[in-house]
Amino acid sequence: MIHSFAEELMVLLSDDEVIDLVAVPERTLRYALAGALLLDLALAGRIDTDRDTLFIADDTPLDDDLLDPVLAEIVQESEHQNTEYWARHLAQNSQDLHDQVMERLVDRGIMEKDDGGVFALARRVTRSYRLPTSSEEEGRMSETRTYARILRVLYSDEIPETREIAIISLAHACDLFRLVLDSTEYKEVEKRVELISRLELSVHAVLDAVRTLTVSEAMEEERAVRSQGGEWPMASGRLPLVGHGLSMARDPVSYMVSQYHAHGPIFELHLRSNRYVVLAGREANLFMAKSGRAHLRTRKFWQGYRNAIGSDNFLLALDGAEHRLLRRALRYGFSRNNFLARAPEAVEIFRRELAKLPFNRSLPVFPVIQRILAEQIAVLAANTSFGDYYEDVEFFHRTAFSVYFARLYPRIIMKMPHVRRARRRVEQKIVEMIRDHEANERAQPDLVDDVLELHRSRPDFISEMDLLITLLFPFEAGLDTVCPQTAFGLYHFLSNSEYYEAARAEADAMFESGGPTAENLDKLDVIRRVLMEAIRVHPMAPVSGPRQVVNAVNFAGHYIPYGTMVMLAWPVTFFLPELFPEPYSFDIDRYLPERREHTQHGAYVPFGLGHHSCMGQGFATLQMALAVACLLHFTDPVLTQPGYRLRKNHLPSSTPHKSFQFTLRPREHL
Repeated sequence: MIHSFAEELMVLLSDDEVIDLVAVPERTLRYALAGALLLDLALAGRIDTDRDTLFIADDTPLDDDLLDPVLAEIVQESEHQNTEYWARHLAQNSQDLHDQVMERLVDRGIMEKDDGGVFALARRVTRSYRLPTSSEEEGRMSETRTYARILRVLYSDEIPETREIAIISLAHACDLFRLVLDSTEYKEVEKRVELISRLELSVHAVLDAVRTLTVSEAMEEERAVRSQGGEWPMASGRLPLVGHGLSMARDPVSYMVSQYHAHGPIFELHLRSNRYVVLAGREANLFMAKSGRAHLRTRKFWQGYRNAIGSDNFLLALDGAEHRLLRRALRYGFSRNNFLARAPEAVEIFRRELAKLPFNRSLPVFPVIQRILAEQIAVLAANTSFGDYYEDVEFFHRTAFSVYFARLYPRIIMKMPHVRRARRRVEQKIVEMIRDHEANERAQPDLVDDVLELHRSRPDFISEMDLLITLLFPFEAGLDTVCPQTAFGLYHFLSNSEYYEAARAEADAMFESGGPTAENLDKLDVIRRVLMEAIRVHPMAPVSGPRQVVNAVNFAGHYIPYGTMVMLAWPVTFFLPELFPEPYSFDIDRYLPERREHTQHGAYVPFGLGHHSCMGQGFATLQMALAVACLLHFTDPVLTQPGYRLRKNHLPSSTPHKSFQFTLRPREHL
């Protein structure tokens, strides 16, 4: 049962069947949440309001961890402040309040949060909209169907209850009905909404304040944006025809950091015939986390890839409700909980794949690690083995990524016989996966089962043509993230005897005390900190995938018009001394409790920001730590070239160079 207006409001705004949250302006969310808290206090009899003043009617706490701190603050300062002041004041802290509300809903099973920090309605709640439920489940779910109750009131003559009046009035004050309903539907209920909004006098002052602040801020924002010019600095090193391509090719992350120091948080970059505006630094990261969804979309950049694959519904190319819907279907397979449940199986996969390798011979680190971890991902997330298909999956992904993301090669490459042959093999593997999952029901549905369920329930959204890229993408993401990051981490273990010995001791202790349980994995302290620092020093990419500005924005004093293609240079913060002292030093003590440099908001963002943050980061961090533990427990790895200095490939993504090689000697545990 939902207890507060703030919770009821967030359930309404999280319902993909009702509203695309991306369409709701950020200021609307802030003031709607602030208004909801004040309404809760008003209807609980704790505050009273008129046009000019907010009064304390009863200062008795409500035993509510959300409302009581707000009430206590109002009690301290209420004598000289009005309702509009408090709506504005609470809106300034809206992100923390939002997260607190959502965590409460998670605790009660109404919302779920994936490992990337993105919230959505729980599966049992969304399921209740489509499928018959038991009477007990019906009782639990009825309280979450805020939108259904609102429509019942709006399309009838019944006299609404006080809570229904309040939530309708709040939605109206924030102009949410224009977003929820189409123009014809809105015309039908407009007068009824106005009438209901005048019924409850006790909430008028709150709603008037919310409406006034929302409208005035919208006008002020529009004036500020339009008053700015559209000029920003040009990055240095631009050449005819290739633009900044050569400057980027040498070391793209270092180049981005140098341009940030030279030009500030916004500058222009040219790659061949493409023009981008780069946002960099902490200010850019905070903007992306807070406001990116309202101003940016990914669809245009991925158009060529979608056309080549024959699918519109590619996770990176989706935004809004469609993105959340697909993300929800994929999240359990790549969740921390799934990895923990199957961690012993992950160990056996690692042991089995290790046993296939030639020992006492020089081996390139990255390909070895990539193959083992790719097999783990396939089995744990989808209950399948890549087997003989691995080379085709890896080659097809690398080629497509080089063509459509890095833009290294012309698109004609995708029509070459060897690329088309690899694609056919990948399609064949996906078909085998689907047939196996349709024929064999599992106690715990995996990623493939969840995608097939989405396909059956929403064939208009995920068609049979969409299944290839929908099922292939999560594996591709692993090839480009967890695999190279683990290999980079191994370089620092193999080149530093102190880290090596401490990590070996942690790994052996874990296996001696019961294996990879949640508790034991949390004890891999040195392994975890070395990997965190390796991710910082060797970020996966210099920028995020380009996004198109769909609502003009004023960033760092510059007007960026709609249609502009924007890239976020998110790793720039990793190398700023004000955030990470001596940023080019490899220092695993940064992550100790007394320093915690990574906890500065917007500073350490290795898995992305906002609603496109990596949903598999919990899975990935555990997989990386366990991979290091397994390698050190089962083998004695040594650098083939003592004193080797790490070299990297920067394109199409950051990976260790083939010259980084090790020699493995089996230990008795293998």
